[in-house]
Amino acid sequence: MSILKKWLFGAVLFLLLASLITYSWVEYQMTQRAGGHTQIIEREQFSPTSGPILIENVNLLSADGLTMLPDQSILLENGKIALINPPQEHLDGLLNNPLIVDGSNKYLIPGLVDSHVHLERSPNDLLLYLANGITYIRDMGGVSEYIAWRKQIREDLIGPDIFIASEKVNSLSGIEALFNSWTRTRINVSTHEQVNELVESLVDDGFDAIKISSFINEETYHQLLDSGKAAGLPAVGHLPYSIGLNGLWHSGQTELAHVEEITKALSEDFGGYHHDRAEQYLSYVEMRSNRVARKLKEKQIAVTSSIWLMESLTRQKFALTPLLKEIALPYANPGIVEGTVLAKGWLPGHNSYQLSQETLGDPQAVERSKRFWLTYVSAIHIMTQALNNNDVLFMAGTDANTAAVVPGFSLHDELNSLTQVGLSNAQSLYSATAAPGEWMRSNTGKIESGYRADLVLLDSNPLLDINNTRSINAVFREGRMFDRAQLDAMLAEVLRVNDKARHQGINQFN
Repeated sequence: MSILKKWLFGAVLFLLLASLITYSWVEYQMTQRAGGHTQIIEREQFSPTSGPILIENVNLLSADGLTMLPDQSILLENGKIALINPPQEHLDGLLNNPLIVDGSNKYLIPGLVDSHVHLERSPNDLLLYLANGITYIRDMGGVSEYIAWRKQIREDLIGPDIFIASEKVNSLSGIEALFNSWTRTRINVSTHEQVNELVESLVDDGFDAIKISSFINEETYHQLLDSGKAAGLPAVGHLPYSIGLNGLWHSGQTELAHVEEITKALSEDFGGYHHDRAEQYLSYVEMRSNRVARKLKEKQIAVTSSIWLMESLTRQKFALTPLLKEIALPYANPGIVEGTVLAKGWLPGHNSYQLSQETLGDPQAVERSKRFWLTYVSAIHIMTQALNNNDVLFMAGTDANTAAVVPGFSLHDELNSLTQVGLSNAQSLYSATAAPGEWMRSNTGKIESGYRADLVLLDSNPLLDINNTRSINAVFREGRMFDRAQLDAMLAEVLRVNDKARHQGINQFN
């Protein structure tokens, strides 16, 4: 072999080896950032009580969600709500004697639903959802791994049920599309044929919806929605910049994943707002909000909330440490919290929302930024009130695993935020029970005979104070009961494996 050939062979070998090392390093970093290096908890160790269950003398949330009905009895059998106030002869005819649960001075509500989560590579979060009374979640960036997780749950492994939307769909092409798909878990399609192939594969794989990106072009967007509609696959997610509100009304998209999708579109219509145009922008949102809400109602487009996350932005940018002390930080997956070289996490100095030290050192820049973000949140509040006033189908969602949004715990924060904006306690609770149950057609979200026995037994009345959704005494998932001791054991096990996986201490946030 000539010297030149040897040199070329060596160079090619070196490039291949360097590429392999780079690829492996990036994959490791991405897996770490998604929580994939934290020990997976064996969920089989938690054994719920099975068989017929009769909850007696309980205060039960009415089907319309407006009142608590006193002194009710409810029979759970074969994973369903069999009867409410069953006659004694029915109980006498059961093959097995039901377990009797004393519901005196307790309050029974439907299992809660978080309509916007990101599971990442963190299956331990499924325990956090159950322990917080959440029996159904809607993942808004799903991969085939989640299909397998759902199959295991439906076959008997404990966990909430999962509605799975695809990863975000963009319309990039070429090298940019390859890099985007690899590093940011995005799907890219740029031709009609690719759109049809994508929709066919999503249906075959068992996905429930197509997740729309903000950056998809108009032609691909309409092709995607048309193909999805023909296949019975709804389109959900963001409002693309190429579409805007006027384009949304005729699109067939069935849901917007954040209230801010609307306010961002209104900002575009306004001509863009800055800190010095805050009052004018809010007046514009106020003027347009009810008209937009009525149109959403007319077109039967649901909206998901993620209000608490938006409210947290100013604190994450300017006062991060006090915020981290308030949330259930120890329960969040350490890989997601800490981030990596390639992606920021939640902690000071490496938080994806925190302002740069340069900006924080400039009082005028800080004041401008605060005014901008406070206006941003105020616009979302105005729009939320309009959605509620015009009876738009409104679902509570948290964007769990986004910075500072702890899976499970965050839904209770979200419900509190909704009441602070102006929803009644009953309306807030409805947004996390009956509303998503209706949208997903899941036979959940109400306490009625024939509905799935996904329920939460509370020690205090959430219609008097929405924060009482935290007073969980027991959780029922398809009729199987997890008592308080079992729920505490789940939380303790999450803490144990999280502490083992930490690279950075968090004691300063306790």
